[in-house]
Amino acid sequence: MPLTAVVLTCITYILALFGLAWATDNGRIPSRWLHHPFVYVLSLGVYASAWTFYGAVGLANTYGIGFLAAYLGASLAFVLAPVIFVPILRLCRSYQFSSLADLLAFRFRSRVAGVLTTLFMLMASIPLLSVQIQAVAESVNILNQRLQGPVVAQVFCVTLTLFTMLFGARHPSIRDKHEGLVFTLAIKSLLKLAAMIIMACYVLWGIFDGPNDLMEWLKLATLTQPQPINDDAWRTLLLAFFASVIVMPHMFHISFTENLNNRAFRQAAWVMPCFLILMCLVIPLIVWAGIRLTINGNPEYMILYLGLQQQQLLLTILSFIGGLAASSGIMIVSVLALAAMILNHLLLPTFQPNPRTDFYRWLLWSKRSLIVTVVWLAYFYYSTVGQAYPLYLQGLIAFVAFLQFMPGLLATLFWPRGHRLGFIWGLLTGMGYWLVSMLLPLVTGHTDAPSLSLYTDNWHQSALYSLTLNTLIFSIISIYSKATAKEQQVAQICALNALPSPVGKQVMVTNCQDFILCLTPHLGYRTAEKEVLQAMDDLALEPDDHRPSSLRRLRDRLETNLSGLLGPTEAEEILDSSIPSQGDDTLYKATDIHIIESQLSQYKSRLTGLAGELDSLRRFHRNILLHLPIGVCALGEDQEIALWNNAMVTYTGLSAEQVLGSTLNDLPHPWQDLLSGFICSGQARQSTQEVSWAAHTRWFSLQRLDIQAETDEAPVGEHSVILLEDETETKLIDDRLAHSERLISVGRLAAGVAHEIGNPVTAIACLAQNLKYETDVPEILEIAGQQVQQTERISRIVQSLLTFSHTGQHSDPRHYEPLNINDCISEAIHLVRLDHRGRQLHFINHCHTQLLVAGDAQRLIQVFVNLFNNARDASADGAPIEVRGYTDEFSVIVQVEDHGRGIPADALEHLFEPFFTTKEPGKGTGLGLSLVYSIIEEHYGKIEVQSRTAAAPKDSDGADAQEQSTGTCITLTLPRYLSVEASSEG
Repeated sequence: MPLTAVVLTCITYILALFGLAWATDNGRIPSRWLHHPFVYVLSLGVYASAWTFYGAVGLANTYGIGFLAAYLGASLAFVLAPVIFVPILRLCRSYQFSSLADLLAFRFRSRVAGVLTTLFMLMASIPLLSVQIQAVAESVNILNQRLQGPVVAQVFCVTLTLFTMLFGARHPSIRDKHEGLVFTLAIKSLLKLAAMIIMACYVLWGIFDGPNDLMEWLKLATLTQPQPINDDAWRTLLLAFFASVIVMPHMFHISFTENLNNRAFRQAAWVMPCFLILMCLVIPLIVWAGIRLTINGNPEYMILYLGLQQQQLLLTILSFIGGLAASSGIMIVSVLALAAMILNHLLLPTFQPNPRTDFYRWLLWSKRSLIVTVVWLAYFYYSTVGQAYPLYLQGLIAFVAFLQFMPGLLATLFWPRGHRLGFIWGLLTGMGYWLVSMLLPLVTGHTDAPSLSLYTDNWHQSALYSLTLNTLIFSIISIYSKATAKEQQVAQICALNALPSPVGKQVMVTNCQDFILCLTPHLGYRTAEKEVLQAMDDLALEPDDHRPSSLRRLRDRLETNLSGLLGPTEAEEILDSSIPSQGDDTLYKATDIHIIESQLSQYKSRLTGLAGELDSLRRFHRNILLHLPIGVCALGEDQEIALWNNAMVTYTGLSAEQVLGSTLNDLPHPWQDLLSGFICSGQARQSTQEVSWAAHTRWFSLQRLDIQAETDEAPVGEHSVILLEDETETKLIDDRLAHSERLISVGRLAAGVAHEIGNPVTAIACLAQNLKYETDVPEILEIAGQQVQQTERISRIVQSLLTFSHTGQHSDPRHYEPLNINDCISEAIHLVRLDHRGRQLHFINHCHTQLLVAGDAQRLIQVFVNLFNNARDASADGAPIEVRGYTDEFSVIVQVEDHGRGIPADALEHLFEPFFTTKEPGKGTGLGLSLVYSIIEEHYGKIEVQSRTAAAPKDSDGADAQEQSTGTCITLTLPRYLSVEASSEG
């Protein structure tokens, strides 16, 4: 192939690679394309590296169908994505893990676990990265002999280093996704698949004359039998490739760190197996085409030799670009993932930047420096060891190494008893055996030793022995070792279908600013401020939220965010050393039950079977508590509010979001005094406690219940439940009844006193009259006359009281007598004026003098007394109370109107109900208007109320608008009394 064509192809590919990533990051590509689930799914095609593009051909040429293990094992892993990938994604999302080292360090609560995972992952990845460099260098050299492998390898490493630094290390935290990188990987996957499918089509119809010709050739051709692969080796290959899909750094990074779509694994479960099957179907066609054309070159690059021998320039270029895409994709992502692992678990624990430096910038450039280091470390391995061995052999060694991480990963998801010491010693043993039996012979060149030979069928024994030793030691140590309480808690968090646990420590800071000051020595003020504000924004917390549970949640969120920035181990160490806390952090906080409740609400769709039934039962009981007609407030052992039902919200006006997680002492007045005082009193019950706030007065009764919370092992503390019941209506009814009883007693006493007063008044009147006969002195006679007049006035008053005291005795309507309604009104005015408050008002009677009705005079007098008393209570001193009366053909209509404050519209419909009053407690019984309504109904009449609470003139008769602005007008309509003569005349 001409040198110019090779150089132009490489330059075009590099420019397209950079241009596509730049266009994506700068918004030149529509976001609906970038966020489409299939874009992410196709990016998972980074699994198809140079090993599967080139090396699988060599493996097929040597082992026959053994090459299928690379595709079938990976396909099986993707099919099981909902079982394995989704739980890992949940953990990575919840705690912002960026690598397998982060996950295992968190699960086993061990920095050593993270360090060993990082070191061994780097050792396993270097041979695989060397394969990518070797594939590019040798493929370019095959295309043109003038381009030497080492030079091409160096150019390739420099190019990928720049690309990874520019588009893969643009942000220090994993919160910021690399959309340009993911989109570029998706395009590369399409290029790889297109290259393989086009080559397959060319083989079928270009080299062979269609499928029938291929079948005939296969029957007649004498093919060299490939080396047989036994069942153990086959199963080992399947297991190795199955594990590699999950634990390889580049696959973990794309699958979990860059994942933007939770549902993407549903598509990946069928798209990726189809993708891999299409690719693997091409491999035999390429091998058979090479055999038919008797190509003697390295069988791993048969796809390139086919294009060259057939002198198909475009086909050769497309095949080369496919291989270049396969090599560069895995190289970029692996280097990026390994650099992040080294930064979090090797560099940060040993070196901390000056707090005055820009921490984000330091992290960014540290990661970029590590990218350069990892790339050139892989190049060094390639130049010293890798180029001497075939691609598939080095790939197998790497995949067996990745297999050693599966026991720890499976224990994370399915075995909470797994112990950190078991994981550490198991990993050391398994990787040590792999290092001695597989990697060292490759590095030292001693591959001819029978026990270490990689060219025999015994290679799988090394893989199985290392994995078996790893698993056995891990299991034995875990069974016989007791994990710490913290490790047990985290193990339960990581277990499948578990929920994140709220932190149990009591944070010893009082506000968000304290968090910033505590983190400043480690992160610098600007970084600490940004991280705290970001965590507050994530939780939707206000700066003045000082609730203990909110501060714990903020610390929890800070640890999660810093985990994405620094790794979980370093984040935990910084927070433990900088933010003071107390209490046992190994137990669930009972006061954080509301947090668990919210998590269960989001998790309910994934609960099935018994767990789903129990959750339904929990929801049922919770709804009962929330909708009880009495207030329920549950307190944890440290007096933090864990439950605040709807009745409490109604009583206090405080929403559950405002109070959950706070203490009773944090509640506003008067609820702090009421509830906290009740708890401190130690009493089990308090009745009718008066509470006043914002012009409201209500009465509550309180009950307390202490509950001993227990776990399977031991009691964990005492919790309290407060029941708050509103007894305001009962209290007001009791007060009204008591007031009514007092009024009845006063009435009886007044009647008795009035009767007794009559005797001395009569004697005084007699004495005053006798003076007329015993003296002729004009002055004395005048005084005697005045005395007689006053005694007569007293007699009238006493007679009115006696007459009024007999009201309430229901009269038979058949014995109603005709009466003048004006007389009843005048008598009622006279009675009301006896009260000093009545004397301060101005009664205006506009009634006609001849308004006759049939009825009980005393009961009608009581009607008007009640109406005048209400008007008096609603009016200011000196205000007029007008009474108007007129008749129509069959009715007598009386209107009582005041100019007081009016009656609210929402009270009008309840105005005549017993015990309903708009007056303050103790100033009315709520029985007056109810009695009025019943008396009017007894007289076959009706009553209507009109009230004005806004400034609006009642009529246009020239009355003062200010006086007419408010007030109440009550209209009584009674049947008119018609004499027999008038009736007959009518």
